[in-house]
Amino acid sequence: MTRRNTNVVFYVVIAIVAMTMTLARAEDTPQRIRRMTWIVHPYCWSMFGDGVPAGADPERWKACLTWERDNHKKYMEMISRMEADEAVIIYPIGSSPPMRELQEHAQSELGDRCVVVKRSSVDPNFLLDVKDPIRKYLDDAALPGKSEWIKQILTSSGTFPEPEGLAKELEQEVREACQQIGYDWRPESLEVLYYNRLIAHEIEQTLKDRNLVYDPQTVKCTALGEGFEQCAMTWKGMLPAYLGLANPIENDPKLSVTGQPHVVFGKFQERVDLGNDIRLFLWEGPEGEAVALFTRASFRWIDPLQFANVSLKELDLEVSKVEINQIDGSRANQISTITLGPRFDPSPAFQPDPDHLRVPIFAGSRRGGDHAYYIVAPGVDHAAFRQQLLAANVVE
Repeated sequence: MTRRNTNVVFYVVIAIVAMTMTLARAEDTPQRIRRMTWIVHPYCWSMFGDGVPAGADPERWKACLTWERDNHKKYMEMISRMEADEAVIIYPIGSSPPMRELQEHAQSELGDRCVVVKRSSVDPNFLLDVKDPIRKYLDDAALPGKSEWIKQILTSSGTFPEPEGLAKELEQEVREACQQIGYDWRPESLEVLYYNRLIAHEIEQTLKDRNLVYDPQTVKCTALGEGFEQCAMTWKGMLPAYLGLANPIENDPKLSVTGQPHVVFGKFQERVDLGNDIRLFLWEGPEGEAVALFTRASFRWIDPLQFANVSLKELDLEVSKVEINQIDGSRANQISTITLGPRFDPSPAFQPDPDHLRVPIFAGSRRGGDHAYYIVAPGVDHAAFRQQLLAANVVE
């Protein structure tokens, strides 16, 4: 080989080595995520196909299904428009055609920036017939079903390895919360705590494995899905604390379906940030009625229940009806309504005096008393009603 050829080979080798090192450095450079969108259980109505289940209101069911299908198109378009610093986190439900299509589309368009939550939850049914269940859960290490449930939920029934240290961490979190604010929790609230923590763990590990990073102080987060005031709030509500986010994951009511009739057939107006992670959602109902919902955009197990005391005197309104959805005789994380109108015998739970409405601020913790109450006010001046809601005094 001539000296000239030797020099050529030498420089080619150097170029290849340099290119390899450059590519390696590029692969090692974390990809920064500026915005994350949570899509939570987005196709509950589609799981039933085109038919209307027995006992459901046909008009409302079909309206919800149409809303859901419209949202599906918007989800697909939104994902196609996402920039290189955006990610989507999908909580699948069922295996309906739109559910499969959404996952395939997101994975094709976004690659590693599509995170599909694979962990599943487990109901704490072993506590259903236990008196004072949360106290018993903490105090009785030999409680039948306890160790089995912990193992099941921490491993998604054996699908994943148990995260080291999480069992002790979560039981201590329950203990500290109960010592501070009491034991009046429904059994299913344990599932909310454990599953939120496990979702956070899975998201953290997946992002780390894919070399994706975010600034917890500035990342923008939005939640879509179903039901708007159910899973779309419950299964993201505790994540900000576990992921270290400075800001909550905000719910988008336009891209989230609910079965609440005044909302299904109404028109969304605005979401108001009242501070301290409290949000006020406002709609105009199908007959012009004002509709409102107070919520918490994020929560921790140790947070006490909060209530909004709304002055009704200036509006000349009273609580006229309270409808509480129940399952098997007990309150569930479902949709309930407080209707304002002409005076009747006020309910002390919601109207402690004739001039005020006391309504729970919904978080989604499934703790006793944590319930989504829509406020419906027919024939009221919307601007005046809005002003009274904004002026509500928040109490514990």
